[in-house]
Amino acid sequence: MAFQNPNFDYKVAIGGGDYGVKGVPHAFLIDVEGKVIWDGNPGSIPKDDLAKALKAVQSSKESLEARAKKRLMKAEKLASEKLFTLAESDLLAVKKDFPGTEAAAKADEQLKEITAGEEYAAQKKVAQAIGGVERPMTKIKAKSAETLSKKLEKMAQEMEGQTPVAAKLAQRWAELLSEPWK
Repeated sequence: MAFQNPNFDYKVAIGGGDYGVKGVPHAFLIDVEGKVIWDGNPGSIPKDDLAKALKAVQSSKESLEARAKKRLMKAEKLASEKLFTLAESDLLAVKKDFPGTEAAAKADEQLKEITAGEEYAAQKKVAQAIGGVERPMTKIKAKSAETLSKKLEKMAQEMEGQTPVAAKLAQRWAELLSEPWK
């Protein structure tokens, strides 16, 4: 099989190869051992087969804890760099996605630590100004970008002495927003 067009958001295989695909669309359901347990039109996959296959791949407690720990490590790295609102986002995700794990308990403790200071509060103001840390600037229109840039520039100046990381973030966003929008 050959993969075509790198602009697709998903993989597309052309040619049947060893699987004998004769029509498109075509999908395969492969079990945890790598064996094809169903193939055909993706709109006609039997729900029982799909449910059985998904149940078989549910995470073990160990793999769940390992994934939680990896996300927690990312948050800890952000916190060590004093990027508190970004760390907060990951810590909240650990608590939500991995409840009952050791990592979730640690995330809860770390949230209390990083959200207590002035630097966090200042970074939160910057994040709110740009529309949040997850999807910044999604609601900013080109016309208001210049106004927001000036607001962030002023915030950066006000924050410079007491909350240097927040000031730097505000300054970077101000510079970004001052660029011409197309």
